[in-house]
Amino acid sequence: VIAGQFIIIICVYLLVINLYSQFKNPIALNLIFLSLFYVATSGLHLVLMELLLSTGKFRSVGLLEILTVLIQLTLYILGSQISHLSVASRLLLAFTMSYLVISAIALYLIATTRKYPLGLGSPFEFIATSRYNHILGASLGFMDRVDRLLVGFLLATPILGKYAVATALITLLRFFTDGVSK
Repeated sequence: VIAGQFIIIICVYLLVINLYSQFKNPIALNLIFLSLFYVATSGLHLVLMELLLSTGKFRSVGLLEILTVLIQLTLYILGSQISHLSVASRLLLAFTMSYLVISAIALYLIATTRKYPLGLGSPFEFIATSRYNHILGASLGFMDRVDRLLVGFLLATPILGKYAVATALITLLRFFTDGVSK
């Protein structure tokens, strides 16, 4: 089930990024590849955080999310020492690498809980085992981000940066109290 969703996400992403690049602003091929790796690793990160939450390790997930941001900032700043990397490349590389590191740690934590033996199995078995620890993050996150896709196509390019900063701040402030309380 997850593999099928992953393939659909990658295909839709490639379609949307190609349409954006063709009709709005051309995007360099290297940035398309980097962003594809970013989409893949961020999806892996999301799934593994959800699995870790389903095991009841809320504190571990919180610490890993903080560590994710710290790694991203550190790698982005260190990447600024490399003169031939663009800002966009540095950002995508920092995010991708942080998601890979945190995903590896999360996978280790999931494997050591022994609640879910690693391997392929029925999604219904997972749902039954993780009862009462479900998080609706993926569905809510999707609905929350649809507006950004529309705005990306509809707004003039110079305005997009201001919009992105404003919506990131709103999202941060909206989820900050909820995150602190958990």
